[in-house]
Amino acid sequence: MFIFENHGMADTEYFSYGHFARTRPFPSHAHRSYELVSVREGSLNLQVGYKKYVVETNELAFIFPKQIHGFEGQFDLEILIFAPEIIYDFYQEFKCLVPENNIIAKPKWLNYDEMKDIYSKKAALYNLCSLLLSTTKMEPESKTSNVTTLQKIFDYIGEHYGEHCCLKSTADALSYDHTYLSKLFSKYTESSFTTYLNNYRIAQACTMLSTGNLTVSEIAEKCGYMNLRTFHRNFRKIMNCSPQAYRIGNVK
Repeated sequence: MFIFENHGMADTEYFSYGHFARTRPFPSHAHRSYELVSVREGSLNLQVGYKKYVVETNELAFIFPKQIHGFEGQFDLEILIFAPEIIYDFYQEFKCLVPENNIIAKPKWLNYDEMKDIYSKKAALYNLCSLLLSTTKMEPESKTSNVTTLQKIFDYIGEHYGEHCCLKSTADALSYDHTYLSKLFSKYTESSFTTYLNNYRIAQACTMLSTGNLTVSEIAEKCGYMNLRTFHRNFRKIMNCSPQAYRIGNVK
């Protein structure tokens, strides 16, 4: 669930690695950081922009900042999210470009657990950048108004999910017709606004349940649920367990 957060927004050495198991679709999203995704078990259906990939266990998805992407399938993933500043020279040279093909062969030497300091992190990541450049061309980043609008929606949800947030309030805040935003959002994310918002809110709830001491009621309120029963219903629907059961199984 951590990949919903705004990683790399302030910490120039942000580097977060973890495992992520899920059997339900993970809605489209985007963030400022680079993201590396590999499959430990199963297969992953990955969409990056308009491109669709099936990622196997011997492959690595290299997702660039602000690229809209979403997952589905039954999988156990390794996910690394890191700030662009860690590979500053590469970021500066290619910050207006994205790969034609986001998938590369996963190197046998790749081991995130061995990246103990900033130098080993930089060395490994620059090697991956070199591998990417040797296997695919770079193309201009999409600057269409539709993609820009979608990013504004993602940003608005990230800032206001804990408040009264709905399609109409988002449309009003961004000065768009709400019917237009509804069709745009569904087209690009293959999800309704409400479904995406609920997934986002429950993702934040999972993080709070795992890492803090807030009560379930306090977490529900912080995640924008004024009705505790609705929070429980949505949590069970998305996570297939109660908030209490999730906390017991995931407290760090």
